[in-house]
Amino acid sequence: MRNCLECNDHFTFIDRFKFLITGKLTCKKCKTTYKIKNTIYRFIYILVVYISCIFIAPIFANYEGIDLRWHYRVIISIFITVFLITIYDLIPHKLQKYKIIK
Repeated sequence: MRNCLECNDHFTFIDRFKFLITGKLTCKKCKTTYKIKNTIYRFIYILVVYISCIFIAPIFANYEGIDLRWHYRVIISIFITVFLITIYDLIPHKLQKYKIIK
């Protein structure tokens, strides 16, 4: 969401980043609080991220130049998965739907 639905105030990148920590997006001007609605688009995106990490992880695991133990590979794949899921919440787009709490 780029703008507040009530007062049309612009949300900054830092506001959306705080949303990742608190789980709520609050407008500075009118104090309206929003929360994410779970939609089919969010489910599909997360499913694609998980499946792609499952199929891409063996490519990095079998790279001959770097010798990694299995637990390092798991940690790297977890970081990649978390990073890709947070990108979905940070970038404002039309597929992400919000509901007003207050």
